[in-house]
Amino acid sequence: MQVIAASDPAAWEAMFRINLLSKLNVFRAAIAIICPQGRGSLCAVGAQAALKAPPEMAAYAASKSVVLRLLESFAEELRAEGIRVNAVLPGTIDTLQNGAAMPGADPFAWVRPEAIGRIITFLLWDAASGVTGALLPATAWGECAIMFRLACRAWPPRLSAAGFSREVQYRGLHQRHVLGQPAWACLAGGGASGGLGWAAPARLVGSAT
Repeated sequence: MQVIAASDPAAWEAMFRINLLSKLNVFRAAIAIICPQGRGSLCAVGAQAALKAPPEMAAYAASKSVVLRLLESFAEELRAEGIRVNAVLPGTIDTLQNGAAMPGADPFAWVRPEAIGRIITFLLWDAASGVTGALLPATAWGECAIMFRLACRAWPPRLSAAGFSREVQYRGLHQRHVLGQPAWACLAGGGASGGLGWAAPARLVGSAT
């Protein structure tokens, strides 16, 4: 994290390589697979920072913002091919990595990975056949977190973010929500918030980071 005036140009280049060029290359590869089918769906994972940049994260936010324009262009270019392109824009994702990096944060303000997975599943599947070019924010707790907060009978429970994640897994809520999903529910990511899932009309044909 750096203020803009003191930021390193190399850090900007790295952010654009990681967040922009990676998705560009994966989308190109996926399109080559899906186009011959005449129909399909692409879904990318973006970030809330693309909509409103937080302080000292200008390079990250700028690279994520450009990704949204890339996805909108893909959506328009592929519309005639019968391919839909959408994205989910999560806030901070509740992972052990983020919990360790931000031990004082309230994990109930974060988004559970399985909640993001359900949004991706919806966007990929036929239920969203009329949706393309959508950039959907994902900032709510999700059912799993709400269930755990109720189970704790405290407001808020005295747990660090990392402790919250471990406790959810221990109580079986995490496994029940993740493993209980259909086999085609997919959240594939590169780093904290990158990635792509894609689906043919009747099945998930692959995923890439």
